[in-house]
Amino acid sequence: MDTQPERFSSDLSRITATQIVFLDITQTLGVTFVPDLFMGMCDRPAYLETAWELFKEELYLEHLDHSTKRIIALAITTNEAGLYFATAVPHAFNRNALDQVTYRKIVSTIRFFKAFDRYLSGVRPSSILDTPAFVSACLRDEYQGFKETIPAPVAPLGEPFRLIGVRLGGLLLIIFLLLPIAITVYLFVT
Repeated sequence: MDTQPERFSSDLSRITATQIVFLDITQTLGVTFVPDLFMGMCDRPAYLETAWELFKEELYLEHLDHSTKRIIALAITTNEAGLYFATAVPHAFNRNALDQVTYRKIVSTIRFFKAFDRYLSGVRPSSILDTPAFVSACLRDEYQGFKETIPAPVAPLGEPFRLIGVRLGGLLLIIFLLLPIAITVYLFVT
């Protein structure tokens, strides 16, 4: 049976763990607020800590400049409608503020964390002795297997249009080569 001091100690350690991660987030991103993507994880410190570590690793935050980190912090913050700015105003982040690879990583990470958050909402691993390690292992396994977080080859800007142009050019060339043959066969047969 839980006693009051044990419950207080447990709550205090959970709050402390959360605040330590929040401090790392604000210092790493160079902002004075915790972006909503991580603020929503405040009641699950093990999940928060692992999610933050995965986010830092995936986006190579240590290697980014100060302004890019601040833009990323804004991208993973929500607007008044509850949409992440990265998805609410994609053209502002995808074309202007961030390169396509970084933008895609942010969006796929948001999707993954939201999906995993729904998964965790129904899981209560109270019988597992080492809950933080369990959550960390599950999150890492799921993240590495999530198809949208697996790096995909990125075509340079305009590449899809170039491929369409090549295909149209090939099709027109075939039509112009076959048209005289078709006309000749038609005239010869009739």
